[in-house]
Amino acid sequence: MKSITVTDAYVEARLSEWGEWFSKDVHINIGFPSKNILARMREEGGQLISAAGPKPLMTHTKAEEMEAILMSLNAHQPVLAHVLMITYLYPESPLLVAEQKFGYKKSNYYKQFNIGFAWVKGYLIAKMGIKNNKKNISKKALQTVRTNLT
Repeated sequence: MKSITVTDAYVEARLSEWGEWFSKDVHINIGFPSKNILARMREEGGQLISAAGPKPLMTHTKAEEMEAILMSLNAHQPVLAHVLMITYLYPESPLLVAEQKFGYKKSNYYKQFNIGFAWVKGYLIAKMGIKNNKKNISKKALQTVRTNLT
């Protein structure tokens, strides 16, 4: 597995990917069917082609991981999480939405965005550091065991 360096571009790409995934509403309904059997039969022309049970949700592990990171940020600093969500859910005009719909001032919006972005970047760096340390620790442990056995 190749190592990933956490840069601003990487974090930007992950947040953008999350914004696209979240805006598709694939995370809503928790796998329950959105229509009853009769509505689905009408839509299908009188024949029910697939089972009427729950449809499996589309999974996107990276976007779901980013969702969990943003929810963690929301638990500690809801304003920072809110600004990041606005930015990546409304990529065409985030500042306009933030000012008109939510009442943020331009300077405060960018300040909160930068702090939130840095928090997410730090979280990803820490998470990758923990993974790398686990790999290094296991390699050192194997070397120690091998030297003790010989």
